[in-house]
Amino acid sequence: MKKLFTFLLVGVFCLSLSAQSNITITSSCDNTTLCNTSNDCSNLFAELTVSATTDCSTGSDLTFDYQIDLFDDGSNEFSGADATAGEDFPVGTHRIIFTISDQCNTSETCDYLLEVTDCTTPIPVCIFGIATTVMPSSGSATVYATDFESGMSFDNCADYADLHFSFSPVINLDSLGIECDDIP
Repeated sequence: MKKLFTFLLVGVFCLSLSAQSNITITSSCDNTTLCNTSNDCSNLFAELTVSATTDCSTGSDLTFDYQIDLFDDGSNEFSGADATAGEDFPVGTHRIIFTISDQCNTSETCDYLLEVTDCTTPIPVCIFGIATTVMPSSGSATVYATDFESGMSFDNCADYADLHFSFSPVINLDSLGIECDDIP
């Protein structure tokens, strides 16, 4: 006896599943400032790291990519596939972008600015023994910070022409008015 099998093809269904997930960045994505104290204004090596977690049900493996845009000018000079980016940074402001992805096709971005500042103060070289006369008509004299500067002051990161001379850390205090009552 022969058995007859009949298959009835009603339709073809494609089933697509996608898992929803959340990536939580557990490290800071805040703008950061680093202080370069080198005497020659050389680049500062910095190792930047991002960390994250995911609740992806199909796997907990995360992938990390980074891009570094020196001087935040729209061109990415460095990139890699790692949670750590170690590079030499010149004095200036740089954009750091980490992208974190999970196995559920979810991604998060950690985007911040890294500012490397020159923390070595300029060295003033002053002229000693400067004298001035209080004007009899006004009873005062004005002296300028540049009157005390020898022309030999220097900075590790700036040209001489870019130096500003002042009587205080506020660089616009470049002159002082002295009256007879100010003189002991």
